[in-house]
Amino acid sequence: MVSSLSTTGSIASHIATIFVLPAGVSGNLVDTVDLARIDVQNFVGNNISPDGIDDTYQSAIVNISKAQALQETYSWAATLNTSGVALISSNGTFNGEALKLAELSVGGVSQDVNALRAMSVLSKDAPKFFNDLAMGNLNSIGRGARFARSLS
Repeated sequence: MVSSLSTTGSIASHIATIFVLPAGVSGNLVDTVDLARIDVQNFVGNNISPDGIDDTYQSAIVNISKAQALQETYSWAATLNTSGVALISSNGTFNGEALKLAELSVGGVSQDVNALRAMSVLSKDAPKFFNDLAMGNLNSIGRGARFARSLS
């Protein structure tokens, strides 16, 4: 039986359905998952194909990818905050509606506004939780041992 999370694309889709992520983060999820796959591959010492991820590695790759996506979302929010971009209306609530003044119009991106809403109730420790979970997954898999002969 082939798992539904056996490719980097399917893992990215899975994460995109679990979390509300800003457009910049969700648009790069396949790359994020691929980097997590490489991290797991380097840890265990086995080649892991992006198009045929064995069940053994899926949990670790998913959890590392979740942690990274959430960390990138927090970084995005911090960047948004310091850039002066406003997605908050005058009454202090998130607003995805366009704001228009004469010929100037500014619109909030609803996906980004929804991501800010979701982040407001999510613990900042969530990325650490998923990283710790991934490390538990990796430790249960173990590392490949390599032996070399030394002539001294």
